[in-house]
Amino acid sequence: MHLKFYRSNFCEMKTVFLLLCIVVFASAGCSSSEKFDYLLLTQQYPPAFSSNIGHWTLHGLWPSRTYENNYPCNCDKEKFDMDKLEAIKTSMYEWWPSIRGSGSTIDFWSHEWSKHGTCAEQLQPLDTQLKFFNGTINLLKNFNPDDSFRKAGIVPSETKGYSHSEIESALGDYYNGKPIFGCNWNGKHQFLATMGFCLNDSLENTDCSSTVQKTATSCRENEDIYIQAYQ
Repeated sequence: MHLKFYRSNFCEMKTVFLLLCIVVFASAGCSSSEKFDYLLLTQQYPPAFSSNIGHWTLHGLWPSRTYENNYPCNCDKEKFDMDKLEAIKTSMYEWWPSIRGSGSTIDFWSHEWSKHGTCAEQLQPLDTQLKFFNGTINLLKNFNPDDSFRKAGIVPSETKGYSHSEIESALGDYYNGKPIFGCNWNGKHQFLATMGFCLNDSLENTDCSSTVQKTATSCRENEDIYIQAYQ
């Protein structure tokens, strides 16, 4: 299986400038077909959501399609079972908390499993609830944007922004594959808020395709991107 990307749940955000993929995928639909091209590892930057967590957190790991206006979801009826995650419960709360909306964190995990995990489980490294959630946490740790920013000399600042190409290069050079990223807009500046890495069926980073780059990156390319400091 060869994996690429299309669509995203970032469409849950309702900011003025919206986040990664929202406008593009507002009309994208859920499909019962399990076929997908790649996995999108989606991350959130807590300061962009007024959270005091001091590291990037997970939104999800989403089987995705590159060209079709739909994506696989709810691929089987296996219910989310918190008991199966007892061994990684502490890590779950640390790396995969709910930092948006009013729903509970456990409801958030249940949603991610039912909608996306049941489709990702066709890959052997992700074929149980424990392996899906623990494996995704490990991917987050392997693809931590802060590591690439430090190496590139990019530091959080609300007075100094960085060009779209500077951030893309810092991430692409460090991880050997161009990601997609999204911004919040406060009426004056755009602030980095989300990140998405396109992974192949071996869970290795690849360039997000040109189609995905053009349609799923919400940050304005001709304006600097600011990165808020951790609280």
